[in-house]
Amino acid sequence: DKDSGILLLSKVLEEGSDASKQVAMATLVNHYFTSDQSFEVDSLLNMDIKITDDVLSSKLLTLKGDIRSNNEDYEAAIEAYEESADAYPSLDVEFKIAEAHYKLGKNDKAKEIVESILENEDASATVKSKSSVLKSRL
Repeated sequence: DKDSGILLLSKVLEEGSDASKQVAMATLVNHYFTSDQSFEVDSLLNMDIKITDDVLSSKLLTLKGDIRSNNEDYEAAIEAYEESADAYPSLDVEFKIAEAHYKLGKNDKAKEIVESILENEDASATVKSKSSVLKSRL
């Protein structure tokens, strides 16, 4: 059942190999996130487990940034988003960095980022649209 699966994954986090810890962590983060249990997600993201897959690491760091942003801790959100972008570059994450700077009142930095996104021909229509809206507020 689900509870015994959670217990098993929790045990793997404590005693498993590095590779199995990564899988267990990602699985638990997904479970708690879809169950809207952000405290548990945040606790897992603060564990000292090195994720070696750059894409997974980036996604988890973005989620950590989202939680920080939702808690209005924009400096910590920027830090997590920048780590995410370092692991696996993403214009969506760049937009989140710009938005966090905007919420901190750092409009020049936010404007610099959104202008860079708007000039990037690889940016999706969605991220360009969000960037245009943010630029209009600066």
